[in-house]
Amino acid sequence: MGIPIANSTFWHGDSYYIEDSKGNRITDVLCDPIAYWPNKSIKWLNVRFASSFKPKETRECKLLSGTATLPPELQTCWQETNEQLIIESPSGKLVFSKASLLAIEQSHLTAEGLILQNSDKQQHRPSVTDFSYQAKHNGKDYLYVDIQQQGLCKVNDQVFLHIVCDISVSIKSGEIRFTCSIHNPKAAKHADGKWDLGDENSAYFAAINWLVRPYSKEIPIAIELCDSQTDWPIDENSKVSLHQASSGEDHWQNPIHVTKDNTVNLPFRGYQLQLNTIQHEGRHAQPKLHFGGAHKQEDGVSSILDTTILDIGEFWQNFPSSIIAENKTLSVSVLGSELGPQTELQPGEQKTRTWTLSTSKHPKVSVQASLDAHYVAQTGVIFSHQQDKDSEPLQALIKAGLHGERNFFNKRKKSDSYGWRHFGELHADHETAQQPDAEYFVSHYNNQYDPIYGFLVQWLKTGEHQWFELADNLAKHVADIDVYHTELDKPDYSGGLFWHTDHYVQAYTATHRTYSVHQPSNVYDDHAGGGGPGGQHCYTQGLTLHYLFTGYRPSREATLKIAKWVETLYEGDNSLLSLAFAVKNRHRSDLKNIFTGRYPLDRGTGNYIQALLDSYELNSRPSSLSKVERVICATISASDDISDRQFNDVENTWFYTVFLQAVCRYLSVSASTAMEHAPYQNQILGAFLHYVNWMIENEYLYLDKPEILEFPNQTWTAQDLRKVCIMSFAAPFLTDPQNQKANDNLDAWLTGIIQRLSNHSEASTTRVLCLLMQNAHIHDYAQAGKQVYRHYNSSKASVSSAITPEAPPSFYSQIVKTLKTTSFSKERRALLRRFPQLSKWLGELR
Repeated sequence: MGIPIANSTFWHGDSYYIEDSKGNRITDVLCDPIAYWPNKSIKWLNVRFASSFKPKETRECKLLSGTATLPPELQTCWQETNEQLIIESPSGKLVFSKASLLAIEQSHLTAEGLILQNSDKQQHRPSVTDFSYQAKHNGKDYLYVDIQQQGLCKVNDQVFLHIVCDISVSIKSGEIRFTCSIHNPKAAKHADGKWDLGDENSAYFAAINWLVRPYSKEIPIAIELCDSQTDWPIDENSKVSLHQASSGEDHWQNPIHVTKDNTVNLPFRGYQLQLNTIQHEGRHAQPKLHFGGAHKQEDGVSSILDTTILDIGEFWQNFPSSIIAENKTLSVSVLGSELGPQTELQPGEQKTRTWTLSTSKHPKVSVQASLDAHYVAQTGVIFSHQQDKDSEPLQALIKAGLHGERNFFNKRKKSDSYGWRHFGELHADHETAQQPDAEYFVSHYNNQYDPIYGFLVQWLKTGEHQWFELADNLAKHVADIDVYHTELDKPDYSGGLFWHTDHYVQAYTATHRTYSVHQPSNVYDDHAGGGGPGGQHCYTQGLTLHYLFTGYRPSREATLKIAKWVETLYEGDNSLLSLAFAVKNRHRSDLKNIFTGRYPLDRGTGNYIQALLDSYELNSRPSSLSKVERVICATISASDDISDRQFNDVENTWFYTVFLQAVCRYLSVSASTAMEHAPYQNQILGAFLHYVNWMIENEYLYLDKPEILEFPNQTWTAQDLRKVCIMSFAAPFLTDPQNQKANDNLDAWLTGIIQRLSNHSEASTTRVLCLLMQNAHIHDYAQAGKQVYRHYNSSKASVSSAITPEAPPSFYSQIVKTLKTTSFSKERRALLRRFPQLSKWLGELR
């Protein structure tokens, strides 16, 4: 897990140990720094250690540091040849092949690696393109070996899948954790802005399986099912098939599961286990495979002697899933099942699965770890994390997301958001407003207003692990499915986050990709009916926090990919073609004006700033913070005539508050940086307060004037919380008369918001709950504002607009700069990304 560290507490060269509430000391602790403070002290540590727990046991642990005493030479536990990596552990020798993805050998089993089985039963073995590893130590012993493999797998002449495998080996316990990401790197065709299943660049196959067999014929195998008291033995004459064909829930035939022909063809409810002539059925299969050993009962606890256990994570939730055994060779599905309909992996889509091999002599238990909220607050690493009395009424509303009748888990069941493509996604139930009586309404939320972040903050505030479960499920879904994982489409789309599916209409065959050919036109005013990712829908803070708490690689990669995409969206890709399109789009209100250098004051620019701040959080590069300063200074200033912003046109300008919240976060982050950022901090704070002063005099609750709104619903009330957060942050900087009026506004607004949402049916809809989770941290904004105020006092800085930002480069200078760095290959690539039909003359883009 990830643990935040206060500034200047831990540094490189420290050693670490864990001390629990029983006085036990664990020294075999591996701590990897994954984020840093500006002074290069450690900000986040990814911590791994092994410990034994009894069922239902609770234990408090502290992470402590000591002085590292390095031995003259660490004792290595591995050897490498051209073909293999061999690791010696107390539980036996582990052999990893360099020639096959996930091919290993240990005392109980041999894994032959991954195999793709096409729909026509042809098999393809991926080729390995890269093999690397790192041995991790704590200063005195090697504790883990982390291996990464990359490969390509042919599906047909047009499509190759990219596969990335992470393998973490615990040397002391012998446990092996596998993470495998399967990715279709092609670009979708999306003709007329439609993103349906059935794309010609989709990858179609029956299944991708992991082949395993016992190391020798004498080693017994058994399948354990969590919903059955029986272990099912497999011998060399057995023919076994376990097939999880659907969720097993009441709504298992929900049209969320349509295929490219817009029909649901799931064969049956739940799972079926066929063992020779015996058939067993159930709803949820969560199998474990036992290789070798026997069970032993002692003090009522079942132990497994000398056994390797294959634990397949979230087997039923990621259906279709299967295990097929014949002649004691097992095909364990990683994606899809040859027993069910074919799988379609869309262009730019990926799927990540995780499973473990454990050689422990005791049953493996699930351990739920949490962080002390007071400790996290003291570290100052997270902008919103504290619990306070003022937020109790809002917290009472948010609790409905976990404990109410329409909680997120119940919504998941009602929408049947299960299966490898949907598990973890939130059902956008607010979109049923125009079809409230529809039996099934498929609408995907795609992380709007960052519920990943909201769930994680709720986990920190309350300690309830279900919030973390929701965040973890959603982050893994978003990182795989909602992000467009390609570099081959136009820069406006490649690497972006797909919008939530279209307002008030079913998703049909668009899956999580916004627009479908089956959707009606003219659903509401200004209905677009086509398009892909856009800067107004860009959320990275939750993915960043998920990576920092878990070390989950795809979340980090998704954050950086989205950040790169949104930067390219606003700044271009430094090609002449991009420059030409910037000229063409110079009058678009949602994009940067290439002639003036000005950015739109909207949520897109606010999201852009947040993504840059998340990049800074992950890479600690000052250049990321400098980009933030440049964007803010080219968007607002203390000399702006705010009447030009036309904030009375609420429908088209309300999102300026999203931008100002991003400015709050910048001011909070930059307060811990070196003084070279001070001039920009002063200027940005001056501009921020200029807009806050306007808010004090002019803002109101949106539903006070419902007649000017197209849809005057309670989403507007939840959005009102942004104003409360901004004004709470600004409070320390206000003069006495301003402060009095601001406090009057805050009291009236907060009272009005709570009154309108309390006992209102819309308060438990997904969108309102997500807005509450994102913006209910009023006390945190107030505390952050006070910290920034103390920073200015301690540095004797003045709030000033006297600093003039660098003038944006002239259009002529941008042409000259682009010409200096351009090349035929760059312009060819830019042309093919925007106009793939030119491949007839310019060749395919790869």
